[in-house]
Amino acid sequence: MTQEAFSFALWLAERWGVDQALVGDLVERRSAGRVSRIWYWRQVLIAVAIQMLRDLAEHKLLAGRALAVGAVAYVLLSFPANWMTGLANQAILTALVRNGLSSHFWLVFWAHALPGRFFVYMASAATGWLVGRLHRPYSMAMVCVFCCALLLFEYGMVAFSLLAVPAAANRFVLFPASVILPVLVLGRPLSALIGGLSASGKGTTQAAR
Repeated sequence: MTQEAFSFALWLAERWGVDQALVGDLVERRSAGRVSRIWYWRQVLIAVAIQMLRDLAEHKLLAGRALAVGAVAYVLLSFPANWMTGLANQAILTALVRNGLSSHFWLVFWAHALPGRFFVYMASAATGWLVGRLHRPYSMAMVCVFCCALLLFEYGMVAFSLLAVPAAANRFVLFPASVILPVLVLGRPLSALIGGLSASGKGTTQAAR
C-alpha cells in the first residue's frame, strides 16, 4: 500500500471519529507490513460505517435537525446559484449565437449544463460545510445522512423529469440525457460530502466521548 493511500484512509477514519485504539491497531499492522491494501481499506470502511451508524442511533434528534438545516440551507443557497447560472448561461448563449453555433444541440446542452453544475456544486458544498460545522462533534454522521437524503431527492426529481418527456421525443437525445443527468446530479451529494469533510475536525466524535 502506498503512503498516500494509507494516509488518506487514516485521515478518513479520523474525520469519522473511529475509535483511536482501532486506528492505532491498524497503523501498527500496516507498519509491520502484515496487511494488504484491500484488507486495510475494508477495515477502515467497516469501522467508518459502524461509527456512523452508532452516532446516528444515539443522536436521532440531532440527525433530524441536520436534515432540516441542510434542507433550508440548500433551498436558500439555490437562489444565488440559479441567479449566477442564469447570468453565465446568457453570456454563453450570446457567444454561441454570435459565432453561429447555436444550432448544435450538444454544444448548447453542455454550455448550459456546465455553468449550472459548477454553481450548484458550490452551493451543495457550502450546505455540507454548514451542516458539518453546526453538528460537531458528530459532523460526518450528520453530513452523511443529509447527503443520502439529498441523493434520493435529486434522483427522484430526475426520474420525474424524464418520465414527463413526451413519448415522441427524439430518442437520440433522450437516451444520452437519461444517462448524463443522473451522473451530473451525483455531484451534488458528493459536493456536500466534501464540504462536510472540510468542516469536521480530527477525531471529533471520540473527543466528545
